[in-house]
Order: sequence, then structure tokens, then C-alpha cells
Amino acid sequence: MTTLRPRCRSWTGFSLLETLIATLVLSIGIVGLMRFQAVLRSSGDLARQRIQAARLASHELERLRSAWGAALSTNTSATLLQSDTRYEQIGSLQPWATGTGLSQLIHADIRLTWIPAQAAPQSLTLNTLLNEMPPEVLGAVMLAPDVASWRGPSADRPLKRHPSIPLQAKDLGDGSIAFKPRMDGPVVWLFDARSGLVTSRCNSDPSLNNSQLTRSSLSGCTLISGFLLAGYVRFATNSDNPSAADVANPPSPALDLDMQLSLTSTGHPNPAVECLDDAPAVATPTQILQTIVSYNCLVQPAGNPARWSGRLDVLGRGWSLRVCRYSQDRNGNGRIDNAEHPLSYTDVSGSLADQNFLVVRAATPCPAYNLSPDPSGVLPPLPLVTQAHQP
Repeated sequence: MTTLRPRCRSWTGFSLLETLIATLVLSIGIVGLMRFQAVLRSSGDLARQRIQAARLASHELERLRSAWGAALSTNTSATLLQSDTRYEQIGSLQPWATGTGLSQLIHADIRLTWIPAQAAPQSLTLNTLLNEMPPEVLGAVMLAPDVASWRGPSADRPLKRHPSIPLQAKDLGDGSIAFKPRMDGPVVWLFDARSGLVTSRCNSDPSLNNSQLTRSSLSGCTLISGFLLAGYVRFATNSDNPSAADVANPPSPALDLDMQLSLTSTGHPNPAVECLDDAPAVATPTQILQTIVSYNCLVQPAGNPARWSGRLDVLGRGWSLRVCRYSQDRNGNGRIDNAEHPLSYTDVSGSLADQNFLVVRAATPCPAYNLSPDPSGVLPPLPLVTQAHQP
């Protein structure tokens, strides 16, 4: 006989213990998440407060910088309220580097402290050096020249002309600038006011000076395309050991000379080079006051783009002395570039000015001095560096 038993159903689910464990784990996770959120909020508040403190300190430094003078001789303190945060601000102002010639500089130290909610006390300090001079003056000496404007419209440039054109040249009013490289000679060069290129070589009455030149006073003009190479030759032949002042302002009388530019590049139009100067032919008593020889060389470059390479020398007429050139690596790139007056020029692509020479006695080495134009020593030293050029 078969006995029938009722079929039992199988039930699945969580026991009470499993439910309690799951609830505990979830609670721990929620508590951790809430604490993490609280930390994030606290960190965000602290970052916001530090940004506010930095802004307040920067504002105070700018206020002190703009309030130059008596305001820089006292300390400051203030209580500042920003949103829900109270800041205590203390400004410490002390002379900087006293005894070194820089006592007019003020060391400004701005310190802000505050107590965030549920956090340790915080502080932030900014410091800088302030100068007791009007801010517009201090800012002006730090501005770089706007070289870009020299290449822009003529009206934006100094004297409405390219900066390589000599200042004494005469504006003819038609976009051309006339210049006599030697006052008692007939030669006149015409510059394009915008580009600074020499566009024509003309003749004029030798008795006319630059200010008297007009378009009608020019004759025999021929078209050329040239760059200018210009500078001065000065003489410090009064001593075997020229002083720093002699190098800065050479006192000796000028001597007769010729400027010789020897090109190493080829393919130049004719004339490739023309150099003129105002050296005295004879050192007469009436000429003894001339201590500076001004020279100007016209170079017609070759190639596309137009370039020239070569060397410029000072040739003495009746004298044999040492020739030095004022030359220094001013941009710090480790070499003497064309504009810095090298021994030889390479691939010159424009006009060059201030290519100056110093003539000393044959036994005198080319001098180098560091001069400070300010007796207090505030301004940086002015380097007067010459390099041996000839021989």
C-alpha cells in the first residue's frame, strides 16, 4: 500500500541575523560617506577662505604700492569681515638692505590669520619690495620699447619714421627722408620713411646742411636699395691706462681716418659699399675740440632675402694705434650678434646703428669697466666693455 505524503514547499530568504549584518554594513557605509562629504565641504570652505585671504593681502600690497611716500613708513593692522569669516590683518613694513645703497626700498609683509569653523587656526603671508617713488614713474622705466609700433603706420613711430634713420635727416614730406652723411660733401641718401631702406643716392650743394635739403635741391639721383651701418669712433689716447671716465666719455682729439667695409658675401649691386665720415683732415687748433668721428656706411645687400656679410675696420691716416670696439653679449645668448658689434658681420638683414669704436694707444689693452651712474649704487652698474678689433 502506498502512502501519500503532502509535498513541502522550499522557502528562501534572509534570516534575521543576515538582515542585521546587512543593515550594519550599510549604516557604516552611509556614516563614512557623510563624514567624507563633511571633509570635502570643510576643505572647500578652507580653500575659499585662503583665496579670500590671498585676495585681501594682494589688495593691501597694491594699496601700499600706490600710496608711496609716508604711507610706507608705518605698520598697519585691521580686522576684515568677508562672508562669515573674520580676518585679522597685520602689515609689517621695514627698510630693506640698509647700508647697501638700497635703503629706499621697503620690505612689506602682509599676514592674515583666521579661525575656520571646526578647524585649526589658519594664516597666510604675502611679501614684496616697495619703492618710494611714484608708481607711474616706476612702471614707466620697466616698460619695454614698443618695437612693433616701429613697423606699423608711420604716425605711430618716433618722428614718424623708421628708427634706423638718423635723427638729423630731413623729412621731405613725400615719404622720403634726406640725409647727408658728410656735411661738407655733395652726397645725399634718401631713405624710405616706413622701411628705413636707402632708396636713392643723390647729389646736392655741399654748402647745404640737412635742415636745408629740399626735393628741388637734389640732382643726379639714382635708384638703389641699401642698408645703413652707422656709429662713432672716439679716442682715449691721453694715457697708457685710460680711466673708466675716459672710456665712458673719451676726451682725446679726433684723428683723420677712413672706414673700410670689406664684404665676404658676393653678388652685390654696384656700388656695393659707400662709407663716409666727418673725421678732420688735419688736427688744427680750431679742430682740437672735435673728439667724435661720426661714420655712415651704405651697403647694397645681395640675394633673396637680401643679406650681406663682411668686416668693418678703422684705417688711420698717418697714425697706428689700437682700435677697440664697444661690444658685449647684451641678450645673454652666448654670442655677439650683429646688433652687438661683432668682429665680423654675418647675414645682416637690416640697418645697424651704434657700431662704435674706441681708439687707444698701441700698448694699451682694450679696457673694460663697470660704472655706476648713480653714486648711491641704487641703479645697476653700466658695463663699458670693449673688445680688441685692430690689431
